[in-house]
Amino acid sequence: MSKVLVSRVDGDIPQQMARIFDEFDPTLAGKKVLIKPNILCPTPPEEGNTTHPDVVRAAVRECKARGAADIKVGDCPGGLEGNSRKVARLSGILEACEGYFYPIARRLTNVPVTSRWVDSFYIPEALLEADFVLNLAHLKVTVQTTVTGAIKNCYGYQPGGLKAQGHFKALGKRRFSDMLLTLFSVRPPDLTILEGIYIMDTLGPRGGRVRPWGGLLASNDPVALDATAIRLMGQDPAGEYTLTAAVERGLGTLAQEEIQVIGHLDPIPDFRMPEKGGFYTTAEAGKLLQQMGELKPVVYREKCSPCQECTYCPVGAIQVNGYPVIDEEKCISCFACADFCPTEAIQAPPGEFERLMKEIFQM
Repeated sequence: MSKVLVSRVDGDIPQQMARIFDEFDPTLAGKKVLIKPNILCPTPPEEGNTTHPDVVRAAVRECKARGAADIKVGDCPGGLEGNSRKVARLSGILEACEGYFYPIARRLTNVPVTSRWVDSFYIPEALLEADFVLNLAHLKVTVQTTVTGAIKNCYGYQPGGLKAQGHFKALGKRRFSDMLLTLFSVRPPDLTILEGIYIMDTLGPRGGRVRPWGGLLASNDPVALDATAIRLMGQDPAGEYTLTAAVERGLGTLAQEEIQVIGHLDPIPDFRMPEKGGFYTTAEAGKLLQQMGELKPVVYREKCSPCQECTYCPVGAIQVNGYPVIDEEKCISCFACADFCPTEAIQAPPGEFERLMKEIFQM
């Protein structure tokens, strides 16, 4: 039987984190640990877009206290609004990492997969090398998979540019879910904590209604955790294709009678499912996603150190001749270079990403 721990957070996040680790008892001594929060965009936690920094801090300290030999905290932001360090700083997560932040797009490995929609994924080497992956998701709705929980948070394995390309290649809710589950299966997390200090409904992953809630869920069964979260929203998880397809792939359990819920949380009052938006619904949005996936990085020479970091380009499209030179024929528009450039010398075309996002999400 799978188990999901649920609890109310009331200024006791470190104690709740210790309780979670005691319940699931991961062996971390001497291990490489990757902590993967949701660092969607450069906004504070009160705006409901990202994992709360206090949860990240508590997770880092708990892993350290349990003897982890190497800790990395990182995510690939959902957009192209600055590199991952900048997004982490503006969301409060960089400070919460207490020196363990790592731009996971820095080194990518191409991993072949079997899927109708893609042939392979560029996966962070830090993820593949980790002995233990701690998934720190944030509770909010998303128009693709209902809840941004254990499964959807792992779309952050992909750099921002590749996220847009993935949405275009697998346009449609079921297609996207199938592709997402294939990506998730490359390296499922060992434990997921779903944080709901602030929650978002009506629209997601951005632009919805935000309000305080203060719930915390945890499980090493990703399907059971997401199913429990959806039940707290007042919905039936059996109607969520992502979860039923995950069960068919052997990724977890969905049936309520097969899930032991430890603790208690009241259903979220007046929870509203997405009312508008949803780029999987229109052909026009597909065209916009294609445009987003074809954007190319821009080099600002005056900002360049140069430090040679951009030579980690996964397809070898960048050479440094005093400053970065990008071969646009080789470039796959993943924007990994922009994600880990420490001086922001490489960026997305100014204003283009934001314009396309607003059109896609009708924000």
